[in-house]
Amino acid sequence: MAIEDYKQDDEHSNSCQINDHESKLNYPFSIPEKYQKQLIGDGIYWFRVPLPFKLDHINLYLIEDGDGWCLIDTGMGTNYSKQYWQDVEHNILDNKPINKIVITHTHPDHVGLASWLQKKHDCPILISQREYDMMAYLFSISGSSPPKYYLDYLLRAGMSPEFTDKVKEERDDGFDKAVDGLPRRCQFIRHEDVIELGDHRFEIIIGSGHSPAHASLYCKELGLLFSGDQVIPEIPSMVTLYPKNPKFKDHRKQNPLGRWLNALNGLKQLPSDTLVLPAHSKPFIGLHKRVDEIIENHCKLLNKLLAALTQPRTVSQTLMPIYKRKVKDNIYVMFISELLAHIQFLEQLTLVKREETETVDLFSTIKSVDLCKEINKFLSVNTKS
Repeated sequence: MAIEDYKQDDEHSNSCQINDHESKLNYPFSIPEKYQKQLIGDGIYWFRVPLPFKLDHINLYLIEDGDGWCLIDTGMGTNYSKQYWQDVEHNILDNKPINKIVITHTHPDHVGLASWLQKKHDCPILISQREYDMMAYLFSISGSSPPKYYLDYLLRAGMSPEFTDKVKEERDDGFDKAVDGLPRRCQFIRHEDVIELGDHRFEIIIGSGHSPAHASLYCKELGLLFSGDQVIPEIPSMVTLYPKNPKFKDHRKQNPLGRWLNALNGLKQLPSDTLVLPAHSKPFIGLHKRVDEIIENHCKLLNKLLAALTQPRTVSQTLMPIYKRKVKDNIYVMFISELLAHIQFLEQLTLVKREETETVDLFSTIKSVDLCKEINKFLSVNTKS
């Protein structure tokens, strides 16, 4: 899909991620045909499963594993995906079993069919503990009325009481509609664990921000990285800030963008010619270049935010200056949560201050700086060597 298509699509028009110029990455493989797999190297294959929105595919990967396969991610838990998988099993799996499934993170397009496939193949699921816990939590609240702390979050972001009432009446997370059950037999993976998949050893690299504990898998021997959504070419990886139950942590003290930038920058410790196998778009070579592009694009967005906040504004009042268009109701909250993640990052850098009025939070710029230098300073202090 062309970059222009994403720019025109509200659901994936993340202004801090899409480049304003064509990225000069090396794409060594052509896109596999429908119901076909593409050999990546030494028993590792790439294929695609459709998704029911503008971002119309997810990349899934297979590793030859004895008499069967190890699968990286699963696709969405919809009836269409299940029907598609019937042909996948015959044409792509060659009717061989799945011996294990690795889940990078618990977004529905990645984990949606994990339980369904586990039941069919009687195989374990490898996932980080925090991602599993998040999945269990989302199942527990799916379809329920939003809690008071969530509605308060929307009001303090500047949403009208009328809009918030509408969310209260109509909101349905629908997690259980896109994820076919909670897997029951899991092996929990941790940062720096080394696991064997087929004939190869992979180091687990955990990074948070896009999700609680996203797992990427690096094979030094093959020089390749299964990156999931942690780093993707051309298209956005959204970093959002939704409220957590205040019993556990006040969302105002969180910094998901800072954590994600740290994790992203940490991937530059891998060789620059690493073959990156992302969950969307195409496998590419140019890891360091792509990480630098993403950080540069964040600098641009954060500079726009500093300019937009020269006068005190709520998060909601900042949408138009940043996104330059009317945002659809069904994704309004998502964009609010993305902006708040960026504003709160600036707040923690002491570049923006928050005024808590009786009804809303107002944000305003304290000082303007060279944000590229400021972010580089932040990363040099916080990224683990």
